[in-house]
Amino acid sequence: MISGLPYNLWTDTSLEFCKIWFYIDIILGANLMAIPVFGLLALRTYALYQRGRLFKWILLFLFISINLVLLVCVIIHLATVQMTRSKAHLPGWTCPLAITYASSSTILIELSAPVVYESVIFILTANRVYESWHDTAIVKIIF
Repeated sequence: MISGLPYNLWTDTSLEFCKIWFYIDIILGANLMAIPVFGLLALRTYALYQRGRLFKWILLFLFISINLVLLVCVIIHLATVQMTRSKAHLPGWTCPLAITYASSSTILIELSAPVVYESVIFILTANRVYESWHDTAIVKIIF
């Protein structure tokens, strides 16, 4: 969130400043923040399954896959993004950019990959809760 403050708060900035902060905000804010969240979800699910070897490898594969997919999408975005100053620019606005991506399918992949990852995590968690709904320790692990 802090990386986006200059991008969103400073008024009447140059186009180059807006581009630099756009890249910083996309890389730091959107993608690096996802890595620990995905990791914590995987670790919690791993704990739910009593650190089983099969689930360790499944969750590790999912964690690495989601991060690689998002990294490839970010690289494609950064290589193909076109930014110009918006025609609706008014004095006092913060970085009014007109942003065009070369590939809309990359955006679809970037948005759907976390949904798939979190759905798998949810299904594994729900399955574990269903299997051991009499066990109160499962509630402690989830929390």
